[in-house]
Amino acid sequence: MSDLESLTQEERVEITRATMAIVDGWKLDGEQTLSVLGLTDKVRVRHLAKFRDDTAFPDEPDVMARVSHILHIAEALVTAYPRNAPMRKLWIGKPQRRFRGRTPRQLILEKGREGLSMVRAELDCTYMWDQTGSTRG
Repeated sequence: MSDLESLTQEERVEITRATMAIVDGWKLDGEQTLSVLGLTDKVRVRHLAKFRDDTAFPDEPDVMARVSHILHIAEALVTAYPRNAPMRKLWIGKPQRRFRGRTPRQLILEKGREGLSMVRAELDCTYMWDQTGSTRG
């Protein structure tokens, strides 16, 4: 997932569909979905259906970074709740002490890409480790 640039068009469409399924589970409205994906200036809400079907997200660094965060957040939630699929969707809307009582969804909506990174860091200790500049030695 770290090298999204080298994907085929078919793989990019599959990644787009998977990402849309994840953000749909986060209970975002159309404008919020565009905002989280960094598409507010490029795409209209009515075009979101194309991403659920057969169109890949624009191949832009900011969009691809956001997609990567979203996919990693979903993967980390599977690790955190391997036997509780409903909790994976509920967690994003539950207030978290580490986010000063805000929900992960609120943090993502307020801070965009930075919020995605913060939520990912909360769930994925290896990502957080890498972000702090820690070395393995």
